[in-house]
Amino acid sequence: MSFKPWGDLESILLKFDIQEWRYLGCLSTEQRCTAGIVKLCELRKVTHALFFNITDPITTPTHEKFVKSNSIIIEKLDCGVLIENHTLLEPLNIITNSLENFLPSNDYNLIVDISTLPKRFFFPIIKFLTKRYQARIKNLLVLHTSPEEYAENDLSTDPTPWAHIPTFDYSDTESEVEVAIIGLGFMPFNLPDLLKDEFTSADRRFLFPFPPGPPFYQRTWSFLESINHAREIRSQEIKYIDSGNVADTFDQIFNICNKGRRNALLAPYGPKTVSLAMCLYACSYPAAVYYTQPTSYNPEYSKGIKDTMLYSIIINHQNLYT
Repeated sequence: MSFKPWGDLESILLKFDIQEWRYLGCLSTEQRCTAGIVKLCELRKVTHALFFNITDPITTPTHEKFVKSNSIIIEKLDCGVLIENHTLLEPLNIITNSLENFLPSNDYNLIVDISTLPKRFFFPIIKFLTKRYQARIKNLLVLHTSPEEYAENDLSTDPTPWAHIPTFDYSDTESEVEVAIIGLGFMPFNLPDLLKDEFTSADRRFLFPFPPGPPFYQRTWSFLESINHAREIRSQEIKYIDSGNVADTFDQIFNICNKGRRNALLAPYGPKTVSLAMCLYACSYPAAVYYTQPTSYNPEYSKGIKDTMLYSIIINHQNLYT
């Protein structure tokens, strides 16, 4: 396993003698969607920035108000910002066309901010960048900003049926699922029933972010208890992980899957950084990624800005997660 540098935004950027980064992010209702680009522009590190303004099937005037407020902050920045409209369930080719138009032909440096990007977008984007476009990328960093707090009520509602995230389906595996790995979060939706009725012969592992601290701890335990009611969980099936350490979580998944030899089903219901580790694993090893994509997000999903971290994915054309 190669060393995978990660840490706070400024400390990681100091490792690169680069002044011209491109930035891809998501305009949303959350304050944290502006944190990364504001800091990068203050440091004069970004020359071109593209924001996806993703409209959900179900929105409210409150959504529009918060998005407008954040767009005003972004549009004032002097770093070549473009805001592009998208819809949550749009065809995959629209996303790939946007990437093609935004990225230069070769040797570019890119920062992808996944803080508020839906999994339906950031999973295929990371796969395209590390597979289809890898020869063109010199350096790829992933940025994530944590909020001060999350809403106490439901973060999202109205999930789509259980289905693979685009480009991460069963056709990528050669035989039946041998291990199901579930990232634990706040909202299980109908996952407990799915685990009870499907994959009964597969081993199970539950990635528990620890220590999350209150009130996150209680919400994650409630998630786990809902699964336990449907099908009893054994203590050895729970794997405690540092949710901020993408490299270590990737290695844990790699080992659970017997160094990539076991066909896996990954269910990314946990923190975005745990989902990133799952995504990176599924880009290189036999794994399908399934999810119940929410179609309505709480406009007050989170508040405040806690910290902004960068994760090195490709350095000098070398993918660190293979």
